[in-house]
Amino acid sequence: MAQSGTEEFGENSEGFLANIIESLGQNEETDISLLEIISKHVVTLSPAADAIDQALRDIETLANERGGAS
Repeated sequence: MAQSGTEEFGENSEGFLANIIESLGQNEETDISLLEIISKHVVTLSPAADAIDQALRDIETLANERGGAS
Protein backbone atom coordinates (compact mmCIF):
# COMPACT_ATOMS: atom_id res chain seq x y z
CA MET A 1 0.00 0.00 0.00
CA ALA A 2 2.87 2.40 0.64
CA GLN A 3 3.87 2.06 -2.96
CA SER A 4 0.38 3.04 -4.10
CA GLY A 5 0.56 6.17 -1.93
CA THR A 6 3.91 7.03 -3.45
CA GLU A 7 2.51 6.67 -6.96
CA GLU A 8 -0.47 8.82 -6.04
CA PHE A 9 1.83 11.47 -4.56
CA GLY A 10 3.88 11.47 -7.77
CA GLU A 11 0.78 11.86 -9.91
CA ASN A 12 -0.50 14.69 -7.72
CA SER A 13 2.89 16.40 -7.80
CA GLU A 14 3.04 16.22 -11.59
CA GLY A 15 -0.42 17.76 -11.80
CA PHE A 16 0.58 20.44 -9.31
CA LEU A 17 3.71 21.30 -11.32
CA ALA A 18 1.70 21.36 -14.55
CA ASN A 19 -0.80 23.75 -12.97
CA ILE A 20 1.96 26.07 -11.75
CA ILE A 21 3.62 26.14 -15.16
CA GLU A 22 0.28 26.76 -16.87
CA SER A 23 -0.50 29.61 -14.47
CA LEU A 24 2.89 31.22 -15.05
CA GLY A 25 2.41 30.87 -18.78
CA GLN A 26 -0.82 32.87 -18.59
CA ASN A 27 0.96 35.85 -17.03
CA GLU A 28 1.75 38.39 -19.75
CA GLU A 29 5.08 39.24 -18.11
CA THR A 30 6.32 35.64 -18.12
CA ASP A 31 9.04 34.80 -20.62
CA ILE A 32 7.47 31.66 -22.07
CA SER A 33 10.67 30.41 -23.72
CA LEU A 34 12.59 30.69 -20.49
CA LEU A 35 9.76 29.03 -18.57
CA GLU A 36 9.77 26.13 -21.05
CA ILE A 37 13.52 25.61 -20.61
CA ILE A 38 13.31 25.66 -16.83
CA SER A 39 10.28 23.38 -16.69
CA LYS A 40 11.87 20.95 -19.16
CA HIS A 41 15.12 20.55 -17.26
CA VAL A 42 14.66 21.65 -13.65
CA VAL A 43 11.03 21.73 -12.55
CA THR A 44 10.35 18.02 -12.90
CA LEU A 45 9.90 15.23 -10.40
CA SER A 46 13.07 13.50 -11.60
CA PRO A 47 15.52 16.04 -12.98
CA ALA A 48 18.74 14.77 -14.50
CA ALA A 49 21.90 15.05 -12.44
CA ASP A 50 23.08 17.79 -14.82
CA ALA A 51 19.69 19.50 -15.19
CA ILE A 52 21.05 22.93 -14.24
CA ASP A 53 23.88 22.64 -16.76
CA GLN A 54 21.43 21.57 -19.48
CA ALA A 55 19.12 24.47 -18.66
CA LEU A 56 22.01 26.94 -18.70
CA ARG A 57 23.12 25.71 -22.13
CA ASP A 58 19.59 26.12 -23.47
CA ILE A 59 19.26 29.58 -21.88
CA GLU A 60 22.57 30.60 -23.44
CA THR A 61 21.33 29.37 -26.83
CA LEU A 62 18.10 31.33 -26.36
CA ALA A 63 20.07 34.47 -25.48
CA ASN A 64 22.22 34.04 -28.59
CA GLU A 65 19.11 33.58 -30.75
CA ARG A 66 17.68 36.79 -29.31
CA GLY A 67 20.83 38.71 -30.18
CA GLY A 68 22.41 38.65 -26.76
CA ALA A 69 25.67 37.14 -27.99
CA SER A 70 28.69 39.16 -27.03
